[in-house]
Amino acid sequence: MSNSPAAPEPRNPALSIARTIINPLVVPFFAVLTALLIGALIIWLTGKDPGAAYLGLWQGSFGSLQALERTIVRSTPFIIAGLAVALGFKAGLFNIGAEGNSMQAHCLPSRSATLCRACPRSSIFRWQLLPGRWVA
Repeated sequence: MSNSPAAPEPRNPALSIARTIINPLVVPFFAVLTALLIGALIIWLTGKDPGAAYLGLWQGSFGSLQALERTIVRSTPFIIAGLAVALGFKAGLFNIGAEGNSMQAHCLPSRSATLCRACPRSSIFRWQLLPGRWVA
């Protein structure tokens, strides 16, 4: 008997690539699927048709060019806030105030423009950018 470790088994490159691609997608896929199923169950328990509800949701979000534009415009602040929180977590920081940061970033530029009534119109945009830099 030899005490030397056994030679490692050769790896299948296709299997390795499949694991690299598929493994990170499995949990999010099942999370979305579970959310849809639980939502459908709740809709069904209230006596409504889950298919019609999800069709309306789809058409209201992506059914026309205006719906798609509205979806992008309304979701962008949430995406940016989520990226800000993710960046903080990646850096080892804990930021629980993304909603407040987002509200300040929305309110301060308009407030600064109303306070700067004596400023020439060409410089108001610069005054609006200033509070946004302080918030960020």
